[in-house]
Amino acid sequence: MDDNGFYCPSCGADNFRGMIRYGSYVLRCRTCSTDAVATSYMAIGPSEAHMQAVAVDDDWKVLEIVGEGSGQELYDKVRAAADTGKLVTLVMPGTRP
Repeated sequence: MDDNGFYCPSCGADNFRGMIRYGSYVLRCRTCSTDAVATSYMAIGPSEAHMQAVAVDDDWKVLEIVGEGSGQELYDKVRAAADTGKLVTLVMPGTRP
């Protein structure tokens, strides 16, 4: 494990996926799928990093690309999708959720 100081309370792994649903930003453990932490997406966005927002199902199957870019425009697209209950994850373009 990397010594990032943040570990899953269930299995001890330090590898997480970030996702947004209904305005909350949640980190889900990639090893055991435990939701580890939640905060407001409003508290972390918008970012100037170029990202792709992807709607996924509970098994992380890609359902649709919500948007790609950075800043307020992407932030607004993520917020609109997440507000409908879609599970949205942010990824670097060309990588998988």
